[in-house]
Amino acid sequence: MYIKRAIPTTILIAFKQKHSSMKIKFPLLILLILLFTNCIPDERKMMKTEVLLAKKYHAESFQLNFLTVKTKTYKRTKDHKKLLSVSIKNTTDIQKIFEDDTYSSERANSIANYIIDSLRFERLPFEPSELKIEFISEVGFSFLKNEAKKTYTYQFVK
Repeated sequence: MYIKRAIPTTILIAFKQKHSSMKIKFPLLILLILLFTNCIPDERKMMKTEVLLAKKYHAESFQLNFLTVKTKTYKRTKDHKKLLSVSIKNTTDIQKIFEDDTYSSERANSIANYIIDSLRFERLPFEPSELKIEFISEVGFSFLKNEAKKTYTYQFVK
């Protein structure tokens, strides 16, 4: 009888030791998964044109996006916009852009004029009705990231 009792208690002691280490490993595993998922970049890789424009405007990244935005109300299309979106992140003069409104509007106008002059509308799959230029200031990493945006929107006149 004594031997039969000894075996289950040793198994129970071993189970308790294994179970207590699992209490530590599980939260650690969750923290590692969260860290790795936040380290994945949320931006797509820049095309050659975007790399050249990023160098021209001294920016960390420059993204051109062709978007179609539909606004529906009660299953009816209320607004159907086709727009060209430009996102410029962390230029060398980003502080001046956020502090001085006249400078930032002049900067946005020069970028808009350059894009309109260099863009061949006949080659686009659709004709955009708006141009949206977005200056983005991003500081920090992962959970501690701080992002500020300043947006200018231009309407195309036919």
